[in-house]
Amino acid sequence: MSDFIKNIFTNDNLLVGISELSKMTGVSPRQLRYWESKGYIQSIDENHGQVARKYRLFTVFKVQLIKKYLDSDYTLNQAIKKADEKIQMAKSFRQLFKQGKIEVQIIQERFIVLVFSTSDDTKESLYVVFDEQHDQLLYFTDNLKNEQEIAQAIFNRLTN
Repeated sequence: MSDFIKNIFTNDNLLVGISELSKMTGVSPRQLRYWESKGYIQSIDENHGQVARKYRLFTVFKVQLIKKYLDSDYTLNQAIKKADEKIQMAKSFRQLFKQGKIEVQIIQERFIVLVFSTSDDTKESLYVVFDEQHDQLLYFTDNLKNEQEIAQAIFNRLTN
């Protein structure tokens, strides 16, 4: 599962059309075209303007963020600025994924675990755990070897 998530996150070839983007985000195609005309989002031009607009994964994220901020009463300019900041951070994480410094694991269909590997000799990693069941975030450092050890460490920390 973690390779699947990593491949989706680092893949530049995952494209969606304007109608799919609209359905996914709840933003009308007309609004998407307006945002694109203003340079807030970009489509890719596969066939030099002869095919419907296609959007990359980070544009999907950006549209979702803009809509979230607009729904929270931000102005369009404020929403764009905040979305751009989040997208830049996500692109930095993407680089770390590509370099193999971050691993994603899904444990017991409940915990999403980001494992940040260090480059020093301690072999200790930072584990950031999101517990979907309880909407809780947990983090710790350790030197764990497999999914079973990670799961045990999570449960030990949650029960303490």
